[in-house]
Formats: sequence, C-alpha cells, structure tokens
Amino acid sequence: MSHITLGTTTVRDIECVRAAAERLGLRLEKRSNYRWYGRYVGDTALPAGLRAEDMGRNAEYVLTPTAEACKKHKIDPNQVYEIGLIPHPERPGEYLLAYDYWRGGFGIEKLVGERVVENGNETVAPLLLMHYQMQQDAMIAQALGDQIQFEEQPDGSWVSITVPNPDRLRS
Repeated sequence: MSHITLGTTTVRDIECVRAAAERLGLRLEKRSNYRWYGRYVGDTALPAGLRAEDMGRNAEYVLTPTAEACKKHKIDPNQVYEIGLIPHPERPGEYLLAYDYWRGGFGIEKLVGERVVENGNETVAPLLLMHYQMQQDAMIAQALGDQIQFEEQPDGSWVSITVPNPDRLRS
C-alpha cells in the first residue's frame, strides 16, 4: 500500500524542527530519500503537487527514529517509515511534512502523533508540530530576554509560562 500524506501545515525553522525531533526520539538528516512503501499503487489520491515518480525521494531533510526510540516504543527499525521535509512548491523556505501513513507508518506515528483529518483539513505529525511550536516560542522568548517554562498536562499537551524581561516592560 502507498498512502503518502503532506498535510497542510508547513515548517520553516530547521533548527526548531531538529530540537523538536530530538525531544521525540528522532534525528534530522540532510538527504532526499525517505523510507515509505516504495511505489505508488494508486489506491489513494496523490497529494496536490506530488508526482508519483518523486515520492520517497523528493525531500531536503528526513526525520528518522533513533535506535533508542525504536526500542522504547517497540518499533522495528528496519520497517518504520520516515518523514520527508519537502520544499513547498510555492513558498520558498517552507517545508511540507510527507510520510506514508499506512499502518501508522509502521511506528512513526507512535513518535509524532497520528494524523488528524477534520473538515477536510489534514494535520500530520501533531506531536512533532506541537514541540516545533514550543521550540519557536522558546527561541522568541530568549531573543526578548524573557524566561519561559513548559509544563506537561495530563492529556499530553503542554502549557507555556512566560515571565517577561522587566526591562522590556518599562518602555
């Protein structure tokens, strides 16, 4: 089966992607090929802007699970699919997340969260995107001289608490 998805959310800051990935047991590699079923069999529609002959080899970066994450989550490291960061065809500097979601990507969704489809909108790798946003928030807080802390909630989500830099508030 081949069930490649691109989702609708893009990422731009590769260092924030790297940091988010590391929190989830993934490593970011600069390469074009990512593991998926291996051939398009036509059982699902191709995502817009993706050609069958490009699937699996059109990434600029690839997220792959670490050996430790595979062991912890009982994922076969020889079967787990990977996530390709594909340059957005219309917005330079932005990347779409692409992976084969058949059977949870053979374990990748255990690390990045299951894809969500609501009202025709698709979000892929929601846990990865949440941690990506946290990394962006931390980077902005640091640039402003603010302090930021993250607290995990019982449902697995996170809340950020920011203490502004007092000098910034005096202006």
